[in-house]
Amino acid sequence: MKTKQNLVGLRQSPGRFRALSTALLLCGLFLLSVASGWAKHIQFYNHSPDIIEAAIEFDSATINPGDSATLYVSEDGYSLVWGPVGTGYPYNTAGEVVYEDTKVSYFGFEDFPRFSQYHLNNGNWVLDYSNIWTIEFQNHSQDTVELGIEYDYAVVGPGETTTVSVSSGGYSLLWGPVGTGMPYNTAGEVTYETTKVLYFGFEDFPRFTQYHKVNGNWVIDYSNIWTIEFQNHSQDTVELGIEFDYATVGPGETTTVSVSSGGYSLLWGPVGTGMPYNTAGEVTYETTK
Repeated sequence: MKTKQNLVGLRQSPGRFRALSTALLLCGLFLLSVASGWAKHIQFYNHSPDIIEAAIEFDSATINPGDSATLYVSEDGYSLVWGPVGTGYPYNTAGEVVYEDTKVSYFGFEDFPRFSQYHLNNGNWVLDYSNIWTIEFQNHSQDTVELGIEYDYAVVGPGETTTVSVSSGGYSLLWGPVGTGMPYNTAGEVTYETTKVLYFGFEDFPRFTQYHKVNGNWVIDYSNIWTIEFQNHSQDTVELGIEFDYATVGPGETTTVSVSSGGYSLLWGPVGTGMPYNTAGEVTYETTK
C-alpha cells in the first residue's frame, strides 16, 4: 500500500518525477563513464593527521591519515572539495578539474589548507598549483634524472624542467640519473619557500647551482661550477644572462650567476635594452667579478 501511495504521488507531481528521472539518468551516465574509462581521475593523498572526506560530482570518499583514494568525474565544470570529516568540505582544488589525471597532496590546515595539485603529462606529474614550498629543477645534462623530496617524486628528461613541492623545512632534494638511487642532494636542507636547482651532469662530481627567490629575484645559495658576481653601481635596473642563467639587479645591488664551463660571455644592459653589453671575451675562470 505504501508503494502504491508513492506511485500516486509521483503521478500527481510530474516535475518531481522528471527531476528524479534526470538524476537517475545522470548517475547512470556517470557510472558508465567510470566503467568505460571515460571519466577523469583525481588521486587524493592525505598527508595530514585528519580523517578527510572528499567529493566531486557523484563521487565521494573518506580518507584516513596516510591513506589515498581515487575519485572520478565525468566532465569539466567540477572542482574537488574536501575537509576534515564533519566540517562541510571547506577546501577545493585550484579551479575546476580539467585534466584526465589529477593529483592532490594535502598536508593539513595551518592558517590555510596546505596542498599541491598536479596533472599527468606523458607519464610525469606536472605541478599546477602549490601554496607550500616548491623546488624548480632544470636538467641541463644528457641524463634522464629522477628526483624526490618528502612525498614528491618526478622524472626529468634532458633539457626539461619540473617542479616538486615539500610541506616545510627539514628535507633535502635528492636526485640522480634513473636507476642510480638518487645519490646527489641539495647543499643542506631546503630552507626557503621557493628554490631552484640547475643541474649540468656528473664530471668527477655532480655539477649544479642552487638558488632561492627573494623579492622576485633568484639569489645564489651554492654552486660548484663557474660563477660570475655582478655589482651594479649604476642608477639603472640591469638584466644579465649567460648560458641558462638570468638575473635582474637593482641600483646598488649585487648578484651572482653561474655557467657550466668556458665558451660563454656574460651579457647585460638596462632592462628593456636587449642586454647590449658583454664581458671582454668569454668567461675563462671559475670565479669572475
